[in-house]
Amino acid sequence: MSDSELILADGRRVSVPAGQPLLQHLASFGMDGAKGAVAVAGNGQTVDFMTPVPAGDTLALVMADSPEGLRIVRHSAAHLMAAAVLTLFPEAKFAIGPAIEDGFYY
Repeated sequence: MSDSELILADGRRVSVPAGQPLLQHLASFGMDGAKGAVAVAGNGQTVDFMTPVPAGDTLALVMADSPEGLRIVRHSAAHLMAAAVLTLFPEAKFAIGPAIEDGFYY
């Protein structure tokens, strides 16, 4: 299986082993390389750091302050809020609650 190339936040390009989650390699890139990243994008998909790296792709980190990164942060915040509400109010029922331009709702 061939490695993939990852473009880091500071512009460096590094080789990452295919078939393994990116999370286990992020620390080795240093703080300037991965700081502020919330996901990884490549080949038309955005995935989390636990998704195995595909072979032979060029990937880029999705930064929290980018439009896609902000959508991911808002989506994750909605899930965290739902978990907190369920802890406090176990009988609560949820509907949909998407991320929107200025935040999220439930």
